[in-house]
Formats: sequence, structure tokens, C-alpha cells
Amino acid sequence: MNLIKKRGLYLVLLAVAAVLAVVTAILGATQNAMTLNTSFSPLLTASLLAGAALVTVHLFVDWDFLPLLASVCFSAGFGMIVNEGLAVVVDKMNDISFQGGNFPLVAAYMAMSFVACVLSIIACFMKKKEKAQ
Repeated sequence: MNLIKKRGLYLVLLAVAAVLAVVTAILGATQNAMTLNTSFSPLLTASLLAGAALVTVHLFVDWDFLPLLASVCFSAGFGMIVNEGLAVVVDKMNDISFQGGNFPLVAAYMAMSFVACVLSIIACFMKKKEKAQ
């Protein structure tokens, strides 16, 4: 708690975004819910986990560019989830099963990664507390 008081509330937003990204990456890599009943691509999983790793590093090292890099990783992960899962959403909208996939899980992946992306972007613009001299 002292770390948050000393550096700012933005760390809470980054931590929540990292947890959501890790949960999304683990669920997506273990469940076969995407198009053609496949799991996440390795690049997608690596992008989400890299963003979470950058947030973890930022908890211990006060480099100002790490939240921005984490936001880039989360945004890339969200974009890849939308790209890979859009066929499942279109199948659900048209009430057909052409590409396969599990719509509720794909929608949950999209929602969790979107929230992680938005929280990390908001954290980039929040005021950081002054460093103690």
C-alpha cells in the first residue's frame, strides 16, 4: 500500500489491467473457443503476457515509459483477439455455424482484453506523484 501512496493510483489500474490480460491469455490458450475451434495464437498469448510482465517490472522500477509499452502490448492483444474472433461473432449474428468457435467465450475474451486496454491507456494519462528528493 505504501508503494501506491508513494507513486500514485495509476498503479492500481495497471495491476487490474495486467490481471485481466493474464486471465485472458490463460483462458484463451487453454480453451478451444476461437475460429475453427482453436486456441489463441502464440503471438497473441505472448503479447498479453508481455504487457503483464511490463506492468510487473514497473511495480519495482519507476521508468515512465513502461506503462505506455504495456498499453501497446494490451492494444495489440485486443486487436488480435478481434481479428481472430470476428468470424465467430459474425456467425452468431447470422445464426449460422460456418467458422465454429464458442461465442460466449470469444465475447468474454474481447471484453476482458478491451477493459485491460482501456485501463492501461487511462493509467498512462493519470498524474503520477512527485518523486521524493
